[in-house]
Amino acid sequence: VAAHLADGSARFGGSPEALAAQNMCLVLLRKFFSKKKQAFDAYPEEHQTVIKGKLLQLFQSPQQPLIRRAVGACIASLAVMLAQTGSMQGWPDLWSFVLTSIQDENMDVGIRANCAYIFSQAATCLTTTYFKDHLATLATAFSNCLTPA
Repeated sequence: VAAHLADGSARFGGSPEALAAQNMCLVLLRKFFSKKKQAFDAYPEEHQTVIKGKLLQLFQSPQQPLIRRAVGACIASLAVMLAQTGSMQGWPDLWSFVLTSIQDENMDVGIRANCAYIFSQAATCLTTTYFKDHLATLATAFSNCLTPA
């Protein structure tokens, strides 16, 4: 589904109906990630990698704010699921992008805000593991997020 959303996002068009349909697809995908942890794990690793990559690609592409928030919520839900199962090290691209984006003062404010949301959702699961090595980066990132644009 994520791969189809990313590949087909241009086909959705910009009409209100198309945006509503894309948003609903993303809401259902987020619910899938949060409720069906074993289902995602059942996919072969290469499929999981494609799904994660397509979600990041869709998140980074120009989007309506509604869609960007929905994609960010999907990513956050998947990140929490991966953190809870101990698989977070398998998505280094996410944390590289999130930590870089929230530090970049020139990054789109919508992307920075959604990156902060993704971080906040997964932080409790990752504080003692992954984020322990990135405390200086996190301090800079939060300072940038709290500075008015």
